[in-house]
Amino acid sequence: MTMLQELFAAAMTTAVLTTSGGARQSPHSDPPVLRPIPSHHVPEPLTYDLGYIAPGGERTIEVPITNPLDAWVWIRKVTPECPCMQVLDAQTEFKPFESGGIRIKFIAPDKPVHYSKRVHLVTSHPEFEHIPITITARVGVPLWVERSTIDLGTLILGEQPEVQVPIMNDGEETVRLAYAVSDNRSVIARLLKRVIEPGERQAITLSLTEAASTAGRREARITIHTNCAAQRTVQLNLRWSVDDRFRLLTPIIEIEPDRSSPQTAVVTIETMRGIGSPAIRTIELANLVGLTGTARPLTSGGRTTLTCRLDVTAGAATVGGMLIVELAEHGPPIHIPIRPVAQDPQRHAATGH
Repeated sequence: MTMLQELFAAAMTTAVLTTSGGARQSPHSDPPVLRPIPSHHVPEPLTYDLGYIAPGGERTIEVPITNPLDAWVWIRKVTPECPCMQVLDAQTEFKPFESGGIRIKFIAPDKPVHYSKRVHLVTSHPEFEHIPITITARVGVPLWVERSTIDLGTLILGEQPEVQVPIMNDGEETVRLAYAVSDNRSVIARLLKRVIEPGERQAITLSLTEAASTAGRREARITIHTNCAAQRTVQLNLRWSVDDRFRLLTPIIEIEPDRSSPQTAVVTIETMRGIGSPAIRTIELANLVGLTGTARPLTSGGRTTLTCRLDVTAGAATVGGMLIVELAEHGPPIHIPIRPVAQDPQRHAATGH
C-alpha cells in the first residue's frame, strides 16, 4: 500500500453525506448515498459519486483523512476547480497517526448534466504532494442502471439467453420508457410500456435470438428512448463470445400453461467438429414457477438429448423457469429458458438504425 492509499484508507471505506436544498437521497442505496471509488494506481484521483441530485440541490461531503506516518503532515491548500464546490472547513495539520478530514459543499448546477469536477489537495509530503479528488453526480438525470455493460460470457451456437436489466428512477417525476433500438439484429428488447414512478424501477428483458454462426467476440449497443426531457435515452451494452464446437438445437422450452397432463420437452445439443457426443457434467431445473419436473440425458452419435418431463402446478397463475446444462468440454453453463407458449410480450427488434 502506497502512502497515498494509506492516507486515504479511511476515505475508501467511510464517507458521510448530508443533503439540503431539495436534493433527494437515492431510494435504492442504503445511507449514506455517497459511493467512494478508490484509486487503484497513483496518481489517479479518488472519486466520490453523489448519484442523483436535483438541479440547484446541495450536498455536503465529509472526506476522512488519516496520517499513517510517524511524522507531521500539513495540507497546504485545498482548491476546488469549480465554483459549484466550496470548502467549508479543512484540517490542515495532522500529528503522527492522527485522523481528521475536510468538508466540501456541493451546489448542483441549475441545468441537467453529468457532473465531474475535482478538488485539489496540496500536502507537505513529497510522495503525495498533489492529491486530486473527483466529485461526480447526475444532476437532473434521474435514470440509471447498476450495470450499463452486461457480459453474457461464452455461448455455444444456437444459445439464446435472456437477461433482465432494471432501470431505476431516482428523480421526482414519473418517466415512461418508450422503445429500444439495438445495433445488432440478434438482440431483442422487451419493454413494458408503463411509467416508472419516482423511487421505482422497471425491468427490461434483453434476449439473444442467435449467438452467431462462427466463433469470436460479439457485442450490441442498446438505446432505450424515454419521454424524459432531461434524459431522452439510456444506453446499455451487451457482450458475448461464441464457442462453435457445439450447437444447441432447442434454445427455448415452451410449456402450455393450461394443460393439466405432463408435458415432455426434448433438448438436443450436437458437436460440430466430430469430437464425439457432448459429455454432460450436470443438469438442473432451476427457478421453476408453477412447475415441477425432471430432466434426463441420452448420448448417441455426436448428439446429447435431454428429455424434460414437466407438470404444471394446479392453480398456477404463470409458469416459467430455466434448464441449466454444464458440458464437460465447455466451461460456462448453458441456460435454456422455460416459458409459456402463449407468452407474447411487446417486442422491439434490433433494427440497426
